[in-house]
Parts: sequence; C-alpha cells; structure tokens
Amino acid sequence: MRVPLITIATWIRDRPQGATTRDLQEHFRFDCKQAATLLVALRNMKRYVTEWTPGTGAPHSRDCKPGTLKVLVINKPTHHKHPVGAIVGRRVNPIGDDGDILFFNSVYEADLIGGFLNACIYQCLRGKAKSHGGYRWMKRADYGKEIGYV
Repeated sequence: MRVPLITIATWIRDRPQGATTRDLQEHFRFDCKQAATLLVALRNMKRYVTEWTPGTGAPHSRDCKPGTLKVLVINKPTHHKHPVGAIVGRRVNPIGDDGDILFFNSVYEADLIGGFLNACIYQCLRGKAKSHGGYRWMKRADYGKEIGYV
C-alpha cells in the first residue's frame, strides 16, 4: 500500500503524543522495517520540523520503550522552484492494453496525490533513472511525441 509521506507526517502531527514504529504498523499496516524507514526519512527531510525522543532498553526485551517522533511543522515543499509542467507516468509492465498511464499536472501533484517521490521523478525526467514506483516518467509533451500526437 502506497501512502504519501505528507499523509503520514500530517497523521503524526495531529497526534499529541507523536508516533512510534508500532503506531505506524497498526494504523497504516506497515511491517516493522517499513515503519522504521519512514520515521527515519521524516526525521531527515528538511520539509518536516521534527522532535525525536530516543527509546530505552534493548530491542525486543521487556523493558524496551520505542523511540517517538513528533512532527511539529510541515513546511511547503521546495521542489516547485523548477517547474517542468505536466508529466506522464507509464507503467513499466502494463497490465491492460492501454498500458496503465497516469497523468499529473506537475511533479508536486504526483508527490502529493500519487505518493511518488519527487526527487525520483526528477531523476527519471533527467535520464538518470529509468523508472520510479513501477512507472516510466516523462513530460507530457514528450509523451505526445512518443504516441504521435505532436
């Protein structure tokens, strides 16, 4: 299940006690590794102002208390400084005849609504990566050329 980071950050921000990996596992149905990775990602991103309270005790012991993350502020994204316009995501291994195509008005929209990572989409648009999230990404104008409409 893909859940945008902004959704997770907003959920944590709205909880006065913050969130632990166990909270993420129960609410979003992540496994332990996914939940821990997401907490670390939120801590390290400049967009989110966070407060981390480290856990105590040895992991998987009776006296273990997991660390808690609080999201204090969610800043506006800074990746809209270099707009590329509308983008298209085309599934790498299409399921149907049409190829499972996603249309977004911007990379920001794909990040916010679709749950894709903007940095990875930009890498695809620059040719540094072939795909992200199971989709090949291109500008909508390039997609038009590919299918013969432009």
